[in-house]
Parts: sequence; structure tokens; C-alpha cells
Amino acid sequence: MKKRLAATAIALVVGAGAVHATGMQGGSLSGWYEGAFQKERERIAGFAGEEMTRLLAGIGAFALEAGEWAEEQIVSLTETEEERAKRELEAREAEIRSQLESTAARLEEDLKDGITDHEQLEAEIESDVTRLLEEILNEH
Repeated sequence: MKKRLAATAIALVVGAGAVHATGMQGGSLSGWYEGAFQKERERIAGFAGEEMTRLLAGIGAFALEAGEWAEEQIVSLTETEEERAKRELEAREAEIRSQLESTAARLEEDLKDGITDHEQLEAEIESDVTRLLEEILNEH
């Protein structure tokens, strides 16, 4: 009877332990899984957030550099075009001055050669001025 009582006590303890362990094990495993899943989710979210911040910072730096490069190119092109236009205007100005000086010299020669008719002189001056203005206007 002692044996039976000891065996029954052992069986009850083992059975109760097994039932308790089965009940606790399911709850503990579920809790552990939930906790582990939450920790991993937070770790991944933190990593993704850091990578997104780093990526956005890189994109921002690239955009700033690209904007600065574009601005430099525009300024360089503008300066080049301004210099070219200035050279062309100066060359055209020199050409017109030369033509005017040539016309003035020719008129002086004509006056020295004895042109005394003022109407003829005015007509020649008007003709030369008209010709110069037509050349200038035709260029633009």
C-alpha cells in the first residue's frame, strides 16, 4: 500500500506537473514569441529609420551639389555670352567710327576740292548717313 500510495502520489505530481507545464508552456511560448517578434520588429524599424535618414541626407546633399553645379554652369555661360556680345559691339562700334571718319575725311577733301554748292553737300551727307543707318538697321 505504501508502494501504491507512493506511486499514486508520484503519478499525481507528475500528472499535475505535466498539465501545469502544458498550460504554462503554451502561454509562455506565445508570450515569448510575441515579445521576440516585437523586439525584432523594433530593431528592424530602427535600422530602416536610420537607413532612410542616411539615404535622405545623401539625396539632399546630392541635390544641393547638383544645384550649385548648375548655377556655376549658368553663370559661366552667361559671362561667356556677355563677353562675346561686348567684343562684337566694340568691333561694330570701331567699324562705324571708321566709316564715319572716312566719310568726314572724304567730305573735307570734297570741300577742299571746291565744292561750294551747299545743297549738293547736304545731299551727299544725307546720302552717306542714310547708307550707314541702313547698314546698321539691316544687321539687327
